[in-house]
Amino acid sequence: MLFRYLSDLVHAQISKWRGYEVPQVGLPTQTVTPAFVVEPQEAEVIKATTRFEAAKGNITVYPGDAIVNAANSGLIPGGGVCGAIFAASDFDQLEEACIALRGCPTGEAKVTPSFGMPAPWIVHAVGPVWTGGDKGEPEQLAGAYRSALEQAHGVGARSIAFPAISTGIYGYPLADATSVAVETIRQYVEQYPDHFDAIDVLCFDDKTLNCYLDTMAGKPQLSAESSIGMTGPSGM
Repeated sequence: MLFRYLSDLVHAQISKWRGYEVPQVGLPTQTVTPAFVVEPQEAEVIKATTRFEAAKGNITVYPGDAIVNAANSGLIPGGGVCGAIFAASDFDQLEEACIALRGCPTGEAKVTPSFGMPAPWIVHAVGPVWTGGDKGEPEQLAGAYRSALEQAHGVGARSIAFPAISTGIYGYPLADATSVAVETIRQYVEQYPDHFDAIDVLCFDDKTLNCYLDTMAGKPQLSAESSIGMTGPSGM
């Protein structure tokens, strides 16, 4: 009797389910293939290039976006490149802007407007005084170059000109300073290939220029050419 009752109950329930497709739980779902598949296309590679040159030139008439001042840590008017830049700018306005920056540590850079020079920005980079090379001078000099590039990029500059920082009255040996400068710029360009269109080093004399050209010639990813401007003062 119990079996018959259960059998009738099951048949009655089945009648209610008639026409209803019971889902097959636990079976793998079917992968639906779309009507077309968009294959990933190889992206167009836009390789940014930065022109990097060394030349004899007067940095105060550089027609690009930014020039680098070989500054002292007080950001006060000095000799060499620093004095020439202050003389070519509106002296009082530039001095006032530098005072407002409250100095700059060695190995770093700060930026001001140029106040009437062809390049609208001046990046004040403080290189080290050479004391033998065992007081962190290479790291400080590299920091000055890198910070100058970062500061210039921060104000939207696409072209920048450097003097030979620290090779004047600061006494940094020219060959050593050139090696640090070229390597630091090379590393920056490799890391940020789209930041600048042009990076120039404007040298005061043939000795400095030839040192840069020789150093750059050993690094095939950098072009070394002499093609810019007029003579001018050396780096501090």
